Amino acid sequence: ERAVPARARHALAGTRASATAAHRLLRPGAAIFPDAGTTVLQLARRIRLNPMPLRIFTNGLAVAQELINISELDVTLIGGQLRSENASLVGPQAEAMLDAIWLDQLFLGVSAIGPDGAIYSIDSAEASLNKHMLARAANRFVLADSSKFGTMATHKVAPLTAARAITDTGLAPKWRSRCAELGVEPIFAEEDAF
Repeated sequence: ERAVPARARHALAGTRASATAAHRLLRPGAAIFPDAGTTVLQLARRIRLNPMPLRIFTNGLAVAQELINISELDVTLIGGQLRSENASLVGPQAEAMLDAIWLDQLFLGVSAIGPDGAIYSIDSAEASLNKHMLARAANRFVLADSSKFGTMATHKVAPLTAARAITDTGLAPKWRSRCAELGVEPIFAEEDAF
């Protein structure tokens, strides 16, 4: 697994486009959970540029740091064991905190979307926490640049049908067809500057 700064630079145009599309889905006053993914970090940066009143819960240290000192935001960093590889908090304490809240929107980054049409994570503790996130949100969105489709990671999180996928327009025709077969209608994000 590449460290956060290296992953943040990978497929930057696609991740920024997905973050912009996700930002358009936000509603003032909502309780949201942006996780610790690098694509989701771009969403946090978009929120910083265009804030609105939000209650934000996150397990991402970089996400929380990005949102410091913005008066419209009420930010809660959930506790847990520090996973240094992506500066996230995971484990039983994080899961217990999630089980005590209900979210309007989840924005979940992923390691991979496998050929079987499932969401995957590199880390078992992260995969377990991702399952809790999906169970605690009314509206679930997976932010995945097109390069993540058709790749694999070790730990299965959930079928892609458990959330709405937000991706860039570079998604291969094969994967557009596969999404249709699965009954998944991705939200396609146009690349833009931010």
